[in-house]
Amino acid sequence: MNHLVTCSGDGRCARNLNLLLYGPPGSGKTELLTAMENFPGIFFAATNIKEIIDHAALRRFSIKLKFDYLNECGNMIFFRKFFSNWSRDKIEKVIENQIRTLHFLTPVDFKVVHDNFRFIDKANIRHQTLIEALHEEIKSKNEQTVKFGFNA
Repeated sequence: MNHLVTCSGDGRCARNLNLLLYGPPGSGKTELLTAMENFPGIFFAATNIKEIIDHAALRRFSIKLKFDYLNECGNMIFFRKFFSNWSRDKIEKVIENQIRTLHFLTPVDFKVVHDNFRFIDKANIRHQTLIEALHEEIKSKNEQTVKFGFNA
C-alpha cells in the first residue's frame, strides 16, 4: 500500500481525506487498520481529538506523541522568540506574569500573532498589545469548538 486511500461502501475511493471508521462487523474496518499497520513507509496521523479514537485503531501506532499546550516557561520562550526585538520596552515583571499565566497557548498562536502584526511598525507595538492579541487567539479557539453527535 503506497498511499492511504479511503473507500466508501459503494466502491468510490479518494486520497487525502479525513477518515472516521464506522460500520457493522465485517465491513472492512480491521482490514484498513491492518493495512496502516503494515504500511512499508513511515505512517503519520494527527488529530485534535484522540479521546474518540477506537482502542483497536490507537494500539496500531507504535509511537504516540502528545503536543500539549505550553506551560509558563514555554509561553515566555515563545514570546521572546517571536517578539523580543519588536519593542523598545523591557519586559517588566507584571508583563512577564501576564504572559506566564496565559493558558491554552501553542507555538502556532505566537506565529499567528506575529504574522498579524507583520506590516505594522514594530517600534510602536507594546507588549500589552501582543498579550491582548494572544488572548484573542485563545478566545477564537474556544469559539471554534464544534460539537458533533446526536446530542450536539
